[in-house]
Amino acid sequence: MGLYFADAKGNKNPVEMASYGIGPTRAMGSIVEVSHDDKGIIWGETVAPYDIHIINFKNQRSKIKDSNQILKILEDNYLDILIDDREEVSFGEKLKDADLIGIPYQIILGQKSKEGEVELTERKNGESNMIEIDKIISRLKH
Repeated sequence: MGLYFADAKGNKNPVEMASYGIGPTRAMGSIVEVSHDDKGIIWGETVAPYDIHIINFKNQRSKIKDSNQILKILEDNYLDILIDDREEVSFGEKLKDADLIGIPYQIILGQKSKEGEVELTERKNGESNMIEIDKIISRLKH
């Protein structure tokens, strides 16, 4: 570019420049900066590290059976899944952490869930509905 600087002795030296690209860490930081709320990150579906975050209330037999059915459906549809299977934290903490992490959809197997259904929550707007397990995929692709 024809740029020079004079050093302490008055010698003319070329200016060396570099360009910082937009790599994954810069992109992630920018996304979080513009897409969050007071609860945490709100990942867009195209940039989220996972598609679905599964939060299980307790390791009850019916919930485990439903979890396995959900996993099969999601994996068969090539979706990336994050499962909160921590036993040492409360259900409330799991829900708070899910909002903090910000995966686009949360599948909640909670006390409200009857056998064969789940609560599906969309992180970006907080909309939550009880749906039958076999309707999860059609609901995600609305």
